[in-house]
Amino acid sequence: MDKNFDYSCFDKQYDSAKVKEAINDYEKNGGDGDFEPVPHDTYEVKVNSCELKKSKKGDPMVSIVFKIINGTFKNRLIFMNQVVKEAFQFHIVNALLKSLDTGLDIHFDTYQQYGNMLYDVAEQTESQNLEYQLNYEEAKNDFDKFTIEQVFESEAPMQVAPSDDDDEEPPF
Repeated sequence: MDKNFDYSCFDKQYDSAKVKEAINDYEKNGGDGDFEPVPHDTYEVKVNSCELKKSKKGDPMVSIVFKIINGTFKNRLIFMNQVVKEAFQFHIVNALLKSLDTGLDIHFDTYQQYGNMLYDVAEQTESQNLEYQLNYEEAKNDFDKFTIEQVFESEAPMQVAPSDDDDEEPPF
């Protein structure tokens, strides 16, 4: 830690009074913040991330994060976490991954390969501008169920084509 660092640069960048007020509100509300849970429903989403990580117990777990792209819960996140040690667990994840329609071969050979494949899935959903209609519902035993009902290709950001006038000198 550098005791000589000038932390006041953060005071200039952020309104400390507003930050302090937000902290107090957050703590007064029991630490739950202003967010109500995203209710089970159908949402239009994008894949925000897709990766293999360790669960709290240290087990391999697939984590897919969907970002809601419109409606009341726009920009909120829906989390799909599934431990993957047993065949039925891989089946749940693989069925969801295949429904994302990335064109990738979804399969398990090794955890290393599987983790790399999950990264590729996230990359493909972004590069292909894929969006989804996600049915997010409660299943048995308080687990959540995730079903892709429809796949959309969003329009890619418009590229501005250079005009013939770009070669000319500016008029000043």
